[in-house]
Amino acid sequence: MGNGTIKSVECYNPDSNTWTFCAEMTEFYHLPCIAAHNGYIYVVSFRGVERYDPQQDTWSQICSLVVGLSDIACISLDNKLWAIGGKSKSFDKSCVSAFDEENSCWIERCSLPESKVRNSFVVPESLLSSM
Repeated sequence: MGNGTIKSVECYNPDSNTWTFCAEMTEFYHLPCIAAHNGYIYVVSFRGVERYDPQQDTWSQICSLVVGLSDIACISLDNKLWAIGGKSKSFDKSCVSAFDEENSCWIERCSLPESKVRNSFVVPESLLSSM
């Protein structure tokens, strides 16, 4: 296991203010991005993608994101899981991909003008309209 590479997972229970160990991921990841989406937790990396089912306390590998070595951020938006960053194999630029849950595959949606992506977040439109 290298520096910054983890496989263990802990879950926080706000009702009891406690942390407990959960099932370990099936692979080690270095600086992955993580997103909660449709009741699951996704760990996304250029090395692979895993999904955690909190009801079953199990991890499963899903379709890999086919991008080159680069930083990746991910978010859940409009009922889709998005990966932002990663070097596109077809455009040789950073790209935005969406996970197609029905067909269990990633679909590249567009390229990005900048090559570095460090993180991302979603701001509700209602919050923006009140400014």
